[in-house]
Amino acid sequence: MKHRVVQRIPSKEEFQNVIDDELGFLVAEHGFSSERNPSNDFERTFARDQCVFRVLGGGYGENAWLEIDVDGKHVPWYLVAPNMQTRMTPATDAPQLDDIRDIAARAREYFRPLLTGDYSIAESAWARDIELFDAARQRREADPKGTFFSDADRLWKNKKWSDLVTHLASTDYKLSKTWNQRFDEARTMTNKA
Repeated sequence: MKHRVVQRIPSKEEFQNVIDDELGFLVAEHGFSSERNPSNDFERTFARDQCVFRVLGGGYGENAWLEIDVDGKHVPWYLVAPNMQTRMTPATDAPQLDDIRDIAARAREYFRPLLTGDYSIAESAWARDIELFDAARQRREADPKGTFFSDADRLWKNKKWSDLVTHLASTDYKLSKTWNQRFDEARTMTNKA
């Protein structure tokens, strides 16, 4: 039998105090403004010019995450810095507070250009995101059979019976036993409608 590790859930005040302690340098050293969300005690926004850092707590004390926007556009920061799976600070009994400390460490180490008004790191992240999207598109185009069955699976999961029947009927691919069963069930469901 597995025993669940009980981890401490920080209070609203503790959450905000750790943000002040760990991310206060954004205000003190880099001229960002700090704003609490009046409708969410587990959110804090730091903004300057067109750059916004948003720290959000979630999972009832289980985690916190970072959102960065430049010029109103989301920056996939994890493409230019280690993602949150890579710990940068020691773990304690409060994972949400640990995540805040990790966010601050990332900001100090990887996001210094953003903090000083150099948005080239955002441009690098956007360019990397486009590269990954294009690579995925090329993989899909190179694997029409895989794409065909991915599309079929999406239709199946969304119970789009008529569309699934049309989709499966349009192929020359040999259907597996499972796909033949799904095809039959989709035809039955289409006839019931």
